[in-house]
Amino acid sequence: MDRLEHDSPLAQMIAPLDLARLADSDQRAQIGLHTGSSALEAIERFDWTWLVTCAAAMTRKQDIKVTTRRNPVPHLFFTDRKAIDRAKLEALIARGASVILPNLQRHDPALAAIAREWVAASGEDCWIGAIGSKGESGALTRHRDKVDLFILQTEGRKAWRIYGNDEHAPAPTFECILSPGDYLFLPAGQYHECETLDGSSLHLGLGLAPEEYATFETD
Repeated sequence: MDRLEHDSPLAQMIAPLDLARLADSDQRAQIGLHTGSSALEAIERFDWTWLVTCAAAMTRKQDIKVTTRRNPVPHLFFTDRKAIDRAKLEALIARGASVILPNLQRHDPALAAIAREWVAASGEDCWIGAIGSKGESGALTRHRDKVDLFILQTEGRKAWRIYGNDEHAPAPTFECILSPGDYLFLPAGQYHECETLDGSSLHLGLGLAPEEYATFETD
């Protein structure tokens, strides 16, 4: 397969961004904040049922985080003898918890294939995660990530506020609302926070990491 095949799932996901440009770290640095609509088909399969099923299969603590009102929930509240207790997790979600799965390329074949495409096109690593949020707040406090992020909204709506390089900026420098099928390209180092709209939101996130990054964790 051509390493930059235009109808590949990865190319569909990031369109109208050009894969060759995104895969080149120097050209990617010139893109800046960018929003658009993805052409990836069947994004509706990445829903809450899928997210909870993936979460219930996790065996490593670092592959799942749960928060309530942006605060972390200790693992003992959703595990049973180190395994994920799906009933406990679903009870937390029903009460407004958020679920963060930062390494889904290890567990979902379709996302694993997209990650492999990125490696073939760029020579860089790629981590694919998902964040599902319930209630009115987002999953995390204001923070920044060390890698470029490509965010694809798959369910519900989420409001994003970007504060540039200033963690304590009183007002955002960029705002947008993502609906299903919308994407946001967020360069590394940009402080941001989100609000869940309509009571429920789910998005995928691709962490596009230069070679010097050996691991990717959601801050």
